[in-house]
Amino acid sequence: MTKSVRGFLPLFQLWCITCAVALSNALQRNQGIADTRAHVGRIFKLLIPKNAFEGAIERYEVTEAGEGSLPSWLEFDPNQQIFRGVPSTTDIGQLYVCIKVIGK
Repeated sequence: MTKSVRGFLPLFQLWCITCAVALSNALQRNQGIADTRAHVGRIFKLLIPKNAFEGAIERYEVTEAGEGSLPSWLEFDPNQQIFRGVPSTTDIGQLYVCIKVIGK
């Protein structure tokens, strides 16, 4: 006999994403960027909120903390200010993202 269950899919594996932010002198942190989670095999999107920082922003530089780039599953679109990607089972774990905000 097979039991049918309706509702949400169980979340077996998660990516915990913690953002560390460095600001240039011309900027101030307002709301900032909250830590979030990505789910294995599901599309991840994180938009940097418009009210995250105060001041004129020239650009963002984003990397995995201690690395020269983001992991291969994650990309950042500086024009739309959005992170997106799909983590796989080989990507399970904690991810620390460094976001450097450069003011004009």
